[in-house]
Amino acid sequence: MDRAAASGAAGAGSNPARRVLILALLLTVGLGAWTARAQGLFSGQTRQERIKQWLQQKGAQADAEAENDAHFSIDYGGLTRKYNVHLPSDYNANTPMPAVIFLHGGGGSMRGAYWEGMNHSADKLGFILVIPDGTGRIADRYLVWNAGQRGDSACCGYAVKNNIDDVGFISAMIDQLKAKFNVDSSRIYATGISNGGSMSYRLACELSGKIAAVATVAGWTEDRCSPSRPVAVMHVHGTGDLMSPYNGGQTGVFMGGQKGACVTIGPNGQPDQGPQHPCLGPPASETVDTWLKKDQCSVNPSTVYQNGAVTCVSYNQCAGGSEVEFCTVEGGGHTWPSGMQYALVSKIGPVNHDMSFDQMWDFLKRHSLK
Repeated sequence: MDRAAASGAAGAGSNPARRVLILALLLTVGLGAWTARAQGLFSGQTRQERIKQWLQQKGAQADAEAENDAHFSIDYGGLTRKYNVHLPSDYNANTPMPAVIFLHGGGGSMRGAYWEGMNHSADKLGFILVIPDGTGRIADRYLVWNAGQRGDSACCGYAVKNNIDDVGFISAMIDQLKAKFNVDSSRIYATGISNGGSMSYRLACELSGKIAAVATVAGWTEDRCSPSRPVAVMHVHGTGDLMSPYNGGQTGVFMGGQKGACVTIGPNGQPDQGPQHPCLGPPASETVDTWLKKDQCSVNPSTVYQNGAVTCVSYNQCAGGSEVEFCTVEGGGHTWPSGMQYALVSKIGPVNHDMSFDQMWDFLKRHSLK
């Protein structure tokens, strides 16, 4: 060290004010460098763009997993309908195995099953996973189901306006599935969220000879529901659902859109081809009450699952050995249990991790057509 440097160092050490000034300068330079690096990492990306990029990455991952599954199509109602089949690792062609039909939410596609990890649930729990697509103007996205009518409205959109027979398609799909794989015909189940949950209920109403039980998230039941037998149903609903409110109200409005998903049904029973409108969904308790009456259940529920924000009560004294289970997720959003936060919490509410499809499977597997 030369004399000038030594003198400067000594001066800095002997002058507290100068020492503070130098420390402040060093911190400023350091923070400035860190900020520059952070800005470089996210240069040119808004929050919305980062979310979009993340969703694209998740979509690519889902597509890669879907490629490993079997792909089928069936001509029905003048359309070519598609579905995937995921066989669990322990599938044995010599042993009948139960099947679960996963019905994506409105505006989604079969990709949703992979987003929610249903293929991994099939591997873990031991069932054949069947993943059909709804219909829409675009072949593989923004798809919906014709989930039936409530009052003078029906959901959802394209499928209603075009009188798509989704019940008939799924019935034909089940027949084809049984011809290709060793499916236990007495243990075929349906599950889904939102529009897919409502479609699951429609299958319970109109295809009860093939569907053993259903487990739904944030769905509702059509008015014209006349199952041929008592059907076991499980209803899961979050009190923080911003898309299909737990206590009832306007549904089907997403990401600030005002178009809505419901279609007016005219006096002639045909869908109006004019603008769609937001649906008015019933309270979750009303959907449960509907099935308590249909299954002739005694109103003496027992708590069968409680963990964190989730409480499930079961009405298990019902006709024909059926059962109605109602799971309330305190603060839970319009999301699959332990699933993916596919949109902002401020838009749909949060994912809850206090239950998963494991609990839904525990319910389904208790019931069969035998």
